[in-house]
Amino acid sequence: MGFAVAVSKTVHYTLLHCGECDIDFGVPDEFYRERKEDGKSWYCPRGHCRVFRDSDLDRTRKMLEEANRRNSSLATDLTNTQNKLNKVVKEKRRIENRIEKGVCPCCNRTFLNLQKHMATKHPEFP
Repeated sequence: MGFAVAVSKTVHYTLLHCGECDIDFGVPDEFYRERKEDGKSWYCPRGHCRVFRDSDLDRTRKMLEEANRRNSSLATDLTNTQNKLNKVVKEKRRIENRIEKGVCPCCNRTFLNLQKHMATKHPEFP
């Protein structure tokens, strides 16, 4: 005596299009995900080879690597700019201190009336 068993299975399909022969066809979602991840080739119903060049994971990795490279480059640029700014601020402070003590920033001589000296001898100086 035999038993009859009824089995039911639901399969979802992803619709694809072959660029060679212009046919539309469906593949199971699981198959589609596997090919997107592993990048292996498959064939359309008329025998044309199909392949996803870069898997979603590969594209995401490449985007992440590029973002990390840009981030590192921007961090380096920021550090260099901050270093340059610090040097300019330090030099400005040094010049201001010398001027306060009466030293001419152009000819490095000391004057009791530095303001008069600058107006007469270095009028182009800001």
